Amino acid sequence: MPRVPYEAAAYGAGSLEGCYWATTCDAPDCPPLEGDATAEVAVIGAGFTGLSAALHLARAGMEVAVFDRHGPGWGASGRNGGFACIGGRHGTGRAGPRHR
Repeated sequence: MPRVPYEAAAYGAGSLEGCYWATTCDAPDCPPLEGDATAEVAVIGAGFTGLSAALHLARAGMEVAVFDRHGPGWGASGRNGGFACIGGRHGTGRAGPRHR
């Protein structure tokens, strides 16, 4: 299994149980792809960046397909806790005391 920063449960669909925001609207119906698909551009990831890229490409006239393991905004885009990095509180030791 590849190294991941969080426990395995964080990557499963059940990790949204009890999340308030998930109860505020219905999730879009995004069935898995069955068979073959053709598009000019395939965007992997339906978070903020992937969906924005797909929208801009589609508006520019390109045929776009978006693929994600879960639904749009399911991962980090839907759970932004304001984290800038993992382990950032430890610092690198390069910043002087006045910058900590």
